[in-house]
Amino acid sequence: MSLDTSQEVKTCIEVALRCVDSDRVRRPTIAEIVDELVQLVIKNNKEAPFKENSQKLMLELTGSDSTIDRPGLDLVAILDMSGSMSGEKMSELKIAMQFVLRKLCPIDRLSIVSFSDGGTNIRDGLQTGLKVLADRKNRGGDAAQVIVGNVPVYTFGFGPYSDSEVLNAVTAKSMGGTFSVVHDMSGLTMAFSQCLSGLLTVADQDLNLTVSHVGDKSMIQKVIAGSYWQTRQDAESGSVTVGFGDLYSKEVRKVIVNLLPG
Repeated sequence: MSLDTSQEVKTCIEVALRCVDSDRVRRPTIAEIVDELVQLVIKNNKEAPFKENSQKLMLELTGSDSTIDRPGLDLVAILDMSGSMSGEKMSELKIAMQFVLRKLCPIDRLSIVSFSDGGTNIRDGLQTGLKVLADRKNRGGDAAQVIVGNVPVYTFGFGPYSDSEVLNAVTAKSMGGTFSVVHDMSGLTMAFSQCLSGLLTVADQDLNLTVSHVGDKSMIQKVIAGSYWQTRQDAESGSVTVGFGDLYSKEVRKVIVNLLPG
């Protein structure tokens, strides 16, 4: 092993040890870690040590594997109470909602919003549900056009006559939501169970990651975070914030940061 490689390994070990320091105050910030590793790469770049080089750094966030101290779940169920849901559908819906109630605990909150007249009021039901969560009202367009922001929306279509196009469009615009078709109403409780099991393993809510440089030693050229939204907070320094929404237990999110030496 060369001296340069040994120094790189030593530095990485030192950084890792500081990250798990029992005193949280002494733990380095993400920005400090990025800067230290960038300087290490620049120092040991023998091909062009004095030339400006773009370096790539991957940041990995992993949700805690414990759900004992999970945050409370704020759940809004938007239910279709129109004539198309009469009979067996309504009975199975009640059973499925009773299952949801049994799975929630005192730290959780459940709100129920109902609408009728089928597709004509899906939009109103969705807007009311979002207002419960965000205390604001969205306006204009049909349900497929409602802006849901960083709220995950899970929709369920019952049978072949549900408006799958609209329901799918709603979830596609949400962060992490899914659309499920329930062909057999007896399977509704199972569909709710699969969705709820994921929601009850949320390790962090409304997770945002801000990447910024330290001093004038490095500059953020670009942050690659897939489809997650991001905003550049400081045009001069290149500070970037990425919004991940909810992070589930043991779930991994990765971000690539392109850096230039300052």
